[in-house]
Amino acid sequence: MFDSAKFDQITFDGKRIITQTIEKLLQVKAKIVAIGKTILSSPSKGASQVSPITFEWYIPSNKWGKNLNFQLQVDKTDNTFQDLEADKKSWQDSGFEYWNGSEWVSVPVTGVNNSYHDNKARFSLNLSSGTKYWRVRAFAG
Repeated sequence: MFDSAKFDQITFDGKRIITQTIEKLLQVKAKIVAIGKTILSSPSKGASQVSPITFEWYIPSNKWGKNLNFQLQVDKTDNTFQDLEADKKSWQDSGFEYWNGSEWVSVPVTGVNNSYHDNKARFSLNLSSGTKYWRVRAFAG
């Protein structure tokens, strides 16, 4: 962190007031992990289903080859995701699965290995009746 100081001089009713402004410069190191877009597979837009609903999506790739975890959100009002009926995370909620090429297996807490990108992942959920909006986000671990 680097500091620089600036002094201002003000005269008020014949009295001299000196104020000090300190500016700080922060240096931040960040690593950006490019993750491909999560492609939603099922249920499709406008589909009518009975609970429990199984949500499926394609696992995206990521530039750094990191394991991926998922967040499934279901909104009961609109696609702003401000009125959630469900907010499930693969690193803390059980029930997330991915296709390993021969069978459905549980998503580990550490995430799905990048070698499974383009395979499907899924999560089943009981929901109240009505129109829902859903999304899945992927996070590199």
